[in-house]
Amino acid sequence: MIEKSVASISVDDLDYQLDNHPLFEIHSSDVEVNAIENLTRQTLTLQEYLLVDLHLNHLTELELQIGEFLIGNLDDNGYLQIELTEVAKRFDTSITMADKILQLIQSFEPFGVGARNLTECLWLQLKYGRDILLQKFPGEVIDLAMIVVNNHLSDVAVGRFTKVTSHLGITLTELQAALDLICTLDPKPGSKFGGNKYNRIIVPDVTVVKTNNDYNILINEPSNTKVRINPAYLNLKTLGAIDRDTLQFIKTKQQQAIQLLKNIEQRKITLIKVVKALLKLQYDFFEHGSLFLKPLTLKEVAISTGLHGSTVSRAIAGKYLDTPSGVYPFKYFFSSSLNSVSGDDLAAKVIKERLRLMIDNEDLHAPLSDQRLVELFAEQGIKIARRTVAKYREELSIPGSNMRRRFKQ
Repeated sequence: MIEKSVASISVDDLDYQLDNHPLFEIHSSDVEVNAIENLTRQTLTLQEYLLVDLHLNHLTELELQIGEFLIGNLDDNGYLQIELTEVAKRFDTSITMADKILQLIQSFEPFGVGARNLTECLWLQLKYGRDILLQKFPGEVIDLAMIVVNNHLSDVAVGRFTKVTSHLGITLTELQAALDLICTLDPKPGSKFGGNKYNRIIVPDVTVVKTNNDYNILINEPSNTKVRINPAYLNLKTLGAIDRDTLQFIKTKQQQAIQLLKNIEQRKITLIKVVKALLKLQYDFFEHGSLFLKPLTLKEVAISTGLHGSTVSRAIAGKYLDTPSGVYPFKYFFSSSLNSVSGDDLAAKVIKERLRLMIDNEDLHAPLSDQRLVELFAEQGIKIARRTVAKYREELSIPGSNMRRRFKQ
């Protein structure tokens, strides 16, 4: 196994000089480096986005205050988390006034924000997004979807389709068209806004490349990762008139820079140790892909590397590994387990992948229920509870069998 790196320095070497280190660069003071500017901030939070629309309307001072208060009480998914009675009481106004401002906010994009429950959220998207929906769905399908959402959402959620069709006097095919539309709606319209987070292109910190029958580990270091120091301070050491305190100050800072480089090198060595442990403990994954991921804990890697668990945790935090199967966050390789009949442990991520494959290959006219999925897992020797199947299915954003069913024409 080979480890390669842009900068390779022994941690035990205490005599190397700053000017010889590949991470060290004398940097002129007339060039400003600002790493924050290299990150792209999401333009607006959900609240900021809605406030822009709010202030574009001709509102009184009181109406603006009510609107700002309502927007401030939306959760991350865009749902209102306060009663209108409380809003009216706070601003000494009527519930009618509070509701008027709420309806205005509900007309803003993304459609569905300001809703107080799922039914209202979906209905708002159908109402205010009608012009967009008409590009894909006939008007009568949109109208039917609004009726289903308003009056029969609980029935279709549990598969009482015949009850709905009988009540509305429609066919199963017509109901299917309405359900297809409903499935395109977003139950969490505010979740696409990420607040004050920064977007960045994922650049893997480590790459594992297979060559013949061996794996090479490469540490990826950006070319602009340099320790910089103003040359004017280094030049002061050559001046005979420099006083002792100033000289000591410069030497201290120079030693701190050297220590920083050693710390960077130590962290790199720690990361290599962790990757070596992953190659050993998750060998089948690197050879065959995600379906062969095994349960793994930080403690097991710590034992394998001879490092403390907290050291391993810090080393992999926020880092990504480029493998023959794709780029994964390091935390992907650490997963809880389920027991199989044979006594082997299976990673929860593997169970999810098998679950996805089962559903991808199901008969759409008779989709697999959660209980049937439990039975299929049992046939594979995997013991799993129905509630666990439901949990994993929801985490994969896969709707229940009733919503996946397709009716025959």
